[in-house]
Amino acid sequence: MFFGRHQLGDEIMIQVVCLDASDVPVMPTSAPSMDVWLGSTLVYSGLLMFPTERAIVTGLFMRPLRLANISLGTYSCVIRWQTGSFDGVALASFQVVAGGDSDGNCIAMTHFTTPTGKFLVRQLDSGKIRQGKNPT
Repeated sequence: MFFGRHQLGDEIMIQVVCLDASDVPVMPTSAPSMDVWLGSTLVYSGLLMFPTERAIVTGLFMRPLRLANISLGTYSCVIRWQTGSFDGVALASFQVVAGGDSDGNCIAMTHFTTPTGKFLVRQLDSGKIRQGKNPT
């Protein structure tokens, strides 16, 4: 499964439907674990969680993953779960491309002019405030 291309600072939703040996959705014995790799380097390891409305799909688990302070490239996800004596595995990938801001996405922006120049001020979803000045 391919989760798409994303810029630095984006937040993606990693999700899996846990299946049994017959490919039927099932609730696992415990929460699925996830490892995210860039090549042979482990970047993130953690557990997936139930979605807010867990009754919609049996065995559906999700986890938001913020793409901050990481390198550009194609990442691999290995998601594991266990149900009874069956060990399930799902493989996924996503790509981090150039652009964006490692501190998050812009959620508010304003422009103002002063005698010394034109400024653009933006707030990122991490809470940080960034400003830039137009050289003209």
